[in-house]
Amino acid sequence: MRNARKSFAIFAAATVLGVAGAVGVNAYADPYDVFGRLPAPLQPANLRVHAALALSSGRPHFMFLGSSRAGAFGEPVRASVESSATITLTGTTIYEERRFFEHALAVAPIKRVALLLDFITFNVHQAPTTMESVLAVAPDGSKTNALAGYLPALVSLDALKASIDVLRAPNALAGTATPELTPARARYEHVACHLMQPGGGFRPSPLQRFDIRDDQTGRTTLAEYERILELAHEHDIELTLLIAPTHAWLIHGIDALGHWQTLEAWKRGLVSANERVAARTGRTPFALWTFEDVTTVTTEEVPPGFAGSLRYFPEPSHFGPHVARFVLERAYATNQAEVPADFGELLTSATIERSLAGTRARLRAWRDAHPEVVELVAKAVRGECTF
Repeated sequence: MRNARKSFAIFAAATVLGVAGAVGVNAYADPYDVFGRLPAPLQPANLRVHAALALSSGRPHFMFLGSSRAGAFGEPVRASVESSATITLTGTTIYEERRFFEHALAVAPIKRVALLLDFITFNVHQAPTTMESVLAVAPDGSKTNALAGYLPALVSLDALKASIDVLRAPNALAGTATPELTPARARYEHVACHLMQPGGGFRPSPLQRFDIRDDQTGRTTLAEYERILELAHEHDIELTLLIAPTHAWLIHGIDALGHWQTLEAWKRGLVSANERVAARTGRTPFALWTFEDVTTVTTEEVPPGFAGSLRYFPEPSHFGPHVARFVLERAYATNQAEVPADFGELLTSATIERSLAGTRARLRAWRDAHPEVVELVAKAVRGECTF
């Protein structure tokens, strides 16, 4: 009996020491950036834990929610909005964004939300990336106790594994396919290939297709967007909808891939769902802005051999803080004089067809003026990539 008690005491002491050691390692490495010490971007999986914790512990009143493109809004949002959180989900889907929207409503006193809408996140064939275990609301709507505080970020095997990864490669960039290539043209070519080649972002394996509706099942990703609208109305959230800008290289690439009709159907669907849900709930439709157009901002020139920094788009899929500020200033009517006149347009059922026709015409003109880009994009579509 005495030996048994002694063995149990040794086991208990070893367990306590092990847990204490894990807590120390996790607190030092801070893999989910709970304490804001990470010198480099979070890894994609860690990013989702960090986002869930930022909402449950920070309890912001304003949330900016979106894909990796939302990252450019971090500093502009912090500088202009008190009690805010920018939730950046690398490689996300509209389903995951809807799930994080539900999580935010459950754990934070959210009053205002800006939702960045990305065409690429609406592909019905893209597998969901959601870490359901980190969210406070289960898929069936029931509440969970996941990530109620800081404890899971300090005491868990997942946190310990993430800490080891951070300590092994503290400067590893997260979720980015863009190396630090110079000149700038090389970065553009690299991202074009990454997104457009077979198996790329717009042609994910195994089907290598892009659709917003599955003809076999009838499932549409616009239903996830519609659910976000319903939740916003139900909870009296001031929601602003922002179609994310991309460079003309990528806008042309969508056309070169044969997705132009799908893109236009998507924009029409965003408008009609916004107005349909509003009518059903007796509310006013939310402001829906599009920045995905051929404008003075999205046609920033990328000279061959240019090794400097581009002001607006470091690569064709992601924009920088200048563009993020333009988006916020246009959508929230601040410092309008600084925003290029052709950047940003409100979409309604009365304006959508004129907007689409204008984009088509401007893209044709841009394409005619950039035949070398047209050929580079064609090579990416054919999978003739050198990166």
